[in-house]
Amino acid sequence: MIERRKCKRFKIPGTRLSFKVRSLFLKRKYTEECFPTGDISKGGLMFSNYKPFKKNARISMKIFIPGEEDPWIMRGRVRWIMLSPGMSYRYKVGIEFDPYGKDKRSNNPIYLEKLRDLEEKYSL
Repeated sequence: MIERRKCKRFKIPGTRLSFKVRSLFLKRKYTEECFPTGDISKGGLMFSNYKPFKKNARISMKIFIPGEEDPWIMRGRVRWIMLSPGMSYRYKVGIEFDPYGKDKRSNNPIYLEKLRDLEEKYSL
C-alpha cells in the first residue's frame, strides 16, 4: 500500500478535543465531552468519537494539548471515517485542516509553527 500522506504523523500523549460541526443555518456549540486524538500532523489529525460523520463535513475544533495554556481553535474537513469495533469509541475520524493564513476562514499560522516544533519533539 502506498502512503498518501504528505505530512509526517506523530502522537502527543494526552491530547484531546471538543468539536462542533459547522453549519450556515444553525448556531452550534462545542461538545462538552473531549475526545482522544490519535496521530496529528501539520495537515490534520485523527480522533475517536461515538458517532459517525458525513464525509467532507466542515468541523471546528478546540484542541487541548498538554503544556499549552489555551486550546487551539482550528477548522477542517472530515476526510475519512472508520469503524472501530470492540473499542469504547465506535469511530475513528480523519480530519484535514483548512489552510493556514491570516483571513478569518483560515487556521492561525502560529499553529503551523507550533506543530513544526511538536513534530520534532514527538516524531514517531
